[in-house]
Amino acid sequence: MTVFNRIVAIIAAAVVFAAAAIVLLVTAGAVSPGFLPVDWFEVPLEGVADASGGTLAAIIIASAFLLLASLFVLVLEFASRGRQPFLLISSGDEGSASIYQDSVRLLAERAASSVSSVREVQCWVREKANGVSISCRALAAMGSNIPELSAEIQGQIKGTVHQYTGLPVADVRVTVRYERADGKRAMVR
Repeated sequence: MTVFNRIVAIIAAAVVFAAAAIVLLVTAGAVSPGFLPVDWFEVPLEGVADASGGTLAAIIIASAFLLLASLFVLVLEFASRGRQPFLLISSGDEGSASIYQDSVRLLAERAASSVSSVREVQCWVREKANGVSISCRALAAMGSNIPELSAEIQGQIKGTVHQYTGLPVADVRVTVRYERADGKRAMVR
């Protein structure tokens, strides 16, 4: 998620949290409808304070739900920041060794880009029970043999990641797209 999107999500969740908390405080009688420094919300809050029966119950349930949902969004936004997932390489009496998942991704991308005919590559890494799963999207030169190229990329990534990290590679999925010729003659081998 981009920084802008994160900021918008945090601000929206904070506003919803504050509004739900104010409505709950007014329905409970802890504060009066006119306690806010701006009187924009005084009339709607008076309606909330005067509610009774089923309407009051619905307001309390909706406010409590919105309060909890916005709190959940805020916790997720702040908890996910700064923590990068890592993969355990080895563990023993002396301690443990691990590598950041992003480092494995970079290694896989470097391995795939070393294959001839690969112009660009983007990889994603997930941990599975039987090793790491790597998915890649590659941009290849026009005229490349896709089955051969895919097999070469898979072998290169699997060998490189295992050689340098010791991690077992469960699978490598490759999706290849030809680069646009844009007026150039297609390279045919």
